[in-house]
Amino acid sequence: MLVVCAGMMRSGSTVQRQIVSALLDYYHAGQTITPIDLQQFRDNYVRWAEYEKLVCYKIHQFVDLYALGQRVKVLSTVRNVNDVVVSSAHFEGRPIETILEAGSWRHSFWNFYQWKLNTPAAQFYVSHYQNLVDDLPKCVHQIGLFLGLPITLDASEEVAAQCSLTANMMRAAAGLPIGNAAFMAKRHIYTAGSHSNELTEEQIAYLQPWQTWWQETLDAYLI
Repeated sequence: MLVVCAGMMRSGSTVQRQIVSALLDYYHAGQTITPIDLQQFRDNYVRWAEYEKLVCYKIHQFVDLYALGQRVKVLSTVRNVNDVVVSSAHFEGRPIETILEAGSWRHSFWNFYQWKLNTPAAQFYVSHYQNLVDDLPKCVHQIGLFLGLPITLDASEEVAAQCSLTANMMRAAAGLPIGNAAFMAKRHIYTAGSHSNELTEEQIAYLQPWQTWWQETLDAYLI
């Protein structure tokens, strides 16, 4: 079975993928595929879905997998619009004004919308960014149940400790396994909480219609 981590960019998608990967290792339930390009994913996902064990792959861009039926599970992550924009600016090392003008952050919302609309409800799971920050063991437990694993509370705590923001920050500081520690610190890659205070009043006003639409979307499809 194929497990796709298709979270929005800058919304905790890496942590969610780490959780899935850690759970697969913990229960010897499958493997995580190293990210490859989109065409390679298209060439291989049918084969991966036919595996007896779980095969996890992380991708942001929407790919129509409806034909796989019950051989696929999709996990996603969601986050406040303002925070996605500011976190994108941190990650790319560019001014917020440039990020807003480029508009690439909008693709995160479109991709989520498409994944949700084109995945059967029973095969789609969403983690809210703030829940990943506030109660990671509970999120780990819910993801384990979604994947059909015999998850225990002890296992949830153990996996959460491996995948927490604190653990990621420690790995970043050590330069393992995710590269240059100075880069990670400068870009605020692993930080929690709201970043809306970094936006000007004009930027907040510009983003407000997007935030309203996004909240209405979540209310309509995630209740």
